[in-house]
Amino acid sequence: MKLLDLINEGPQDYTKLETFYNFHRKGKFKYNVVFLRDLGQLPPVEIEYELLPFSELRIVDSDAQDKVFIDYMYKQIKVKPLTAFSLEILQTDHGREACIDKIMEYFEKLFKKRDINFSWGYDKLHLIKTDEPLMESTPSWDRNHKKGETIFKFLKKGTFDVSFHISHLDMNPEIRKFAYVLSDSHRIYQPGENTVIIFCNNVEIKSMEPEVMNNRVSMEVALKKVKKIFLRYNINIEIQTITGNVY
Repeated sequence: MKLLDLINEGPQDYTKLETFYNFHRKGKFKYNVVFLRDLGQLPPVEIEYELLPFSELRIVDSDAQDKVFIDYMYKQIKVKPLTAFSLEILQTDHGREACIDKIMEYFEKLFKKRDINFSWGYDKLHLIKTDEPLMESTPSWDRNHKKGETIFKFLKKGTFDVSFHISHLDMNPEIRKFAYVLSDSHRIYQPGENTVIIFCNNVEIKSMEPEVMNNRVSMEVALKKVKKIFLRYNINIEIQTITGNVY
């Protein structure tokens, strides 16, 4: 007998669904950071999560599809990062989106086995600050943190060239120059002894040839150019937003 049949037997059988939901609505899990995979082996993101109580949800019975739907549209998801690295990741837009996706994936798989569908959506990811120390100061950490700050100030403003081909047959592409400026707001983190990541809020791209037509560059190319500049000094930089002469 399916769970839907049990629920339809009477109101008291909603208790079984509520018990199952409440058993899983709080928990812990870890996952790898996919959008930083180019940086090599990084520690996983470790979190505690909490969904709303069962009493605040809407349960929908669908006789046509023979399924139960749990309506979790535009509800809050509380997340507590359990490590310093997890906290840094969840303070970025990409990190929050990835975390929500992982929670959705986890619950969809969990309830699908019991013929229950989740109608997902969220208002915001509510972060609970971890009580754990964010970073233990060591000589290696102090040295690399100082290096990260020095490199960031040195490379905060700069320029890069982009080759523009009129067509795939064009053997002499036009070289155009762009300037970039990183925002003051940034954080430096060390997931490993020899790995330094700078999380920066924004980079503004400006064409140095404003009189030229089509004087914009794609976001993807601009980000790659800025990242490559930092990688010359063995520094990884992750930028949340990009503005200016980009498309």
